[in-house]
Amino acid sequence: MTTETLPARWLTVVAIVFAGINLRPAIVSVSPLLQAVQLDLSLSSSTAGLLISLPVLLLGISSPFAFVLVRRLTTSRAISLSLAVLALGILVRSLSALSNYDAAALWSGTVLIGVSLGVANALVPSVIKELPAHRRACSTAALSFAICLGGALAAGTAGPLSHVLADQWSRAFLVWALPALLCSVIWWYCPVSDRQAKRDPLPSLESSLFRHPLAIALCIHMGLQSFLSQSVTAWLPTILVVRGLNEVSAGSMLSMLMAAQLFTALGGVWLATRGHDQRVAVTVMYLVALGGFFGCMQAPPSWVVPSVILLGLGQGGTFSIGLLMIVLRANTSRAALRLASLTQFVGYTIASVGPWLFGVLRDYYGSWRFAMPLFLGITVVGISAALYAAQNRRIL
Repeated sequence: MTTETLPARWLTVVAIVFAGINLRPAIVSVSPLLQAVQLDLSLSSSTAGLLISLPVLLLGISSPFAFVLVRRLTTSRAISLSLAVLALGILVRSLSALSNYDAAALWSGTVLIGVSLGVANALVPSVIKELPAHRRACSTAALSFAICLGGALAAGTAGPLSHVLADQWSRAFLVWALPALLCSVIWWYCPVSDRQAKRDPLPSLESSLFRHPLAIALCIHMGLQSFLSQSVTAWLPTILVVRGLNEVSAGSMLSMLMAAQLFTALGGVWLATRGHDQRVAVTVMYLVALGGFFGCMQAPPSWVVPSVILLGLGQGGTFSIGLLMIVLRANTSRAALRLASLTQFVGYTIASVGPWLFGVLRDYYGSWRFAMPLFLGITVVGISAALYAAQNRRIL
């Protein structure tokens, strides 16, 4: 997979950024409107949590489909197809507001969204690996920034869009089908070739990576940081409403959290490239996120804004550094694809439990008192895995 000219290389970077913008809104846009969806469709907290957990689970288990697609299509057109399916999934899910479709459209659209995002998430890092070495860290930072930007836009506009569109949450969801279609067109014509991908045999994850401790540590790190991030994204507005904020303010806090992630989406990668490895940088980001979540749960209301900012900075950093480590631990684009697929398969399977588990425990305890101890325990395990995964070694 090579890009022959400088304009072609920059077009590839632009395509990567556009892809990143589309990789979170279909999931994140649900959280600010979750209570409205629950009321309209009569969903319990655990079922509402499953609505966010399911696409995250599918993000993981669908990543092996990326291998099938790149054997039949170029990588750019495989990404294009996945984004087209994403737009279709958003459309189908939006039909759930109509009584004739209801639950069938809600869950089938959610499945399409999860599968399409899983394929795109696995393929984009392999494109980055084929860029010139001096541009990989920059492109990884740009991808992380774009992913966080898409999440911030989705969180910040979901409520206002619903209000403008006659208080219809389904229409607010539907808006994100258009940029997904536009990005699909961009990737269809993106100048990325696949000489190495067509030449190499289809890799076997089980025969190598599943037995490599460094790869498993990276999977655990990506899974647990995403477990915490997905849980916060799903339930932070609801938690803040319980703490006394109104729904509009609580929704704006989620948008602020996503906006804070933009800074460490770039800054986290920069910090991680300053030292011999990424151990110090990733540990700092975990601890910043832990402090921010503690403030959201326990600090006086006047501390909510700085706590949300800290939480966003920490979670943006753990994610962006994780993406960078996927690129750094692999020697080739095919190795990066294998490693990205494995980290998705294991990592997002772990992460998918988060929003659902938070909802189940909320129903069980009738309060959020379990959230801080759970967040602390996951953070400790995540730091342990990240310290091992951040060592300056190559897996493949």
